[in-house]
Amino acid sequence: MRVNHLLRVTNYSKTAIAALTLTFGITTFTACSNDGNTPEVISVKDVEGSYAGKANITFIESSTSPTPIPQIEVETTLKEDTIYFGKFPTDVLITNIVGEEKAPEIIELAGDISYKVGYKPAFNEGYTQILQTLDPKPLKFTIEIPSKEEGQPDVMEIEATISATDKGVFTYQDKTLKFKLIVESAKLNGKPCEGISMEDIVFEMNKK
Repeated sequence: MRVNHLLRVTNYSKTAIAALTLTFGITTFTACSNDGNTPEVISVKDVEGSYAGKANITFIESSTSPTPIPQIEVETTLKEDTIYFGKFPTDVLITNIVGEEKAPEIIELAGDISYKVGYKPAFNEGYTQILQTLDPKPLKFTIEIPSKEEGQPDVMEIEATISATDKGVFTYQDKTLKFKLIVESAKLNGKPCEGISMEDIVFEMNKK
């Protein structure tokens, strides 16, 4: 009888913890280490740090679609519920907008484009992963193109609408981070770019 009672208490405790996580957003959790003796405190802030890996881009074909680039090297830093890119992968987007012939020159003039994505972290049910509910904002950047004649340079103002339908996932076991951003549409100097491809950018990275 006593064993059954203990089992019921244990099951209730697990249910209660899960309910508290969903209701109040538990941000730390104490678990036993592999030897069963030393407690290990984990926190949703464990996802923070520097990462390096690859971005895989896929898109719907259109008349201006560039040649696919399967993997692009990327680095990012997570801090205070924000994903920071010092160099966001914009080459495919720029090529989509201006076409393959003009793209190399424009990409070089653009340089490194920074971008940041806010997120809200939470543990998964088994406390083996940290999930990120992503909140991307439009990506905006300006490219100055030298004028062939004396005077002010021409300016390209690009704005891309970015969304995220899936949660990001940080896995404790292998210290990996995976998330996807969707480039839905773009504007050039305030005007919608017609016929460009929607991009799915899947990031797969390892914590440094």
